[in-house]
Amino acid sequence: MTSYLTKHRPGRTIFANPGPTNIPDSILQASAVPSIDFTDEDFTNNVYLPCIDGLKRVVKTTDGQIFLNAATGNGAWEAVLVNLLSQGDKILIVEGGFFSDLWGMMARNLGIKVDVLSTNVRTGVDPAELRSLLSKDTAHEIKAVCVVHNETSTGVTVPLADIRKAIDAAGHPALFLVDTISSLASIDFRMDEWGVDGVVCGGQKGLMLPTGLSFAAVSPKAWAATETSTLPKHYFNWRFQIQRIPHKSFAGTIPSHMFFALREALRLIEAEGGVDAVLARHHRLAEGVRRCVQHWGSGDKVVQKEGAPEIFCEDKTRYSDSITAILIPGEGKPAQVKQIAINLGVSLGGGIGKWTQGKIIRIGHLGDNNEASILGVLGVVETALNIAGVPHYAGGVTKALQYYAEQRIAQQTNGHTL
Repeated sequence: MTSYLTKHRPGRTIFANPGPTNIPDSILQASAVPSIDFTDEDFTNNVYLPCIDGLKRVVKTTDGQIFLNAATGNGAWEAVLVNLLSQGDKILIVEGGFFSDLWGMMARNLGIKVDVLSTNVRTGVDPAELRSLLSKDTAHEIKAVCVVHNETSTGVTVPLADIRKAIDAAGHPALFLVDTISSLASIDFRMDEWGVDGVVCGGQKGLMLPTGLSFAAVSPKAWAATETSTLPKHYFNWRFQIQRIPHKSFAGTIPSHMFFALREALRLIEAEGGVDAVLARHHRLAEGVRRCVQHWGSGDKVVQKEGAPEIFCEDKTRYSDSITAILIPGEGKPAQVKQIAINLGVSLGGGIGKWTQGKIIRIGHLGDNNEASILGVLGVVETALNIAGVPHYAGGVTKALQYYAEQRIAQQTNGHTL
């Protein structure tokens, strides 16, 4: 089979994966600058430090410290673990899907003991179960509770505020560590308000950057834990990085090109009206996708059509505004739909991990998207369902465009434009 990377197809492929995401042209262009001396005051004062301030606004923290790495989100995962924990410490991984499993695997490889709170990955964690488990840990052996805010492999978002309340209700001192890789700048996140101690983020999703820049945000409580951490570290050593004045991050050369890109990404967020306006757009686009998929499955009826697509997440209150995972029954059908879609010009995500591999397709609607791009994606997917012979009710795309039209009318009525 000829690769879509080498075979010419007219038109521009719509990239609808849940990460990495589309990179706006202005961000690509912003990084096209000559090499510079990253110790130069002009770079520090006009590029680097404004980026730090911008990240704090997106994370919604005034008390947190930011540490960056030339790495993907996995690098930020490791940085958080090795800076806050010691050999033999125990953490609790809240099961959510492929990425929570992967974080737990990393912790074990680093010499950390891992307990897992099992969940139904189609609905996510029950905070009451978390509270009960932590209440039984009277010796406070669990040093950190690790949660993936938005599980990219399942399309389920968990309520962090409720999880924080569960930890507090149990009277447990564990650090609250959160992976926001596929939620930051896409789904509401409030570090200070929700008492999050360690935030993990990669730049290649909601922040719309080329892959390769990640960061962690750390609360004062978490920073205090770095004083007793004994896990080996050098490149990710925050206590070493903070001595590197004025950047207070990185153990070596700073990837300055990425900061020009990040500065532009943060400018685009502010130009749209700030992070809350960006979140509102993500919710609007995601809701249109969900209405489309729901129509494919049940039309105007209550009962799901046999063999038809359905949203993988089973809790409507936890639908993701970053990604919609779509369960497609039938052996090989998800892969077939995904291949037809790329042949028609849309790149989708597939299932990953033991829960979704070979069972779903994933539509990413985070980052640089609008109604036009999403409607194009949905139109191609509905076409692919027809070609692949997947049972469904026709007209799902119409449900999405009707919803977007209603939103436009409502915005105009209120004196705003989308």
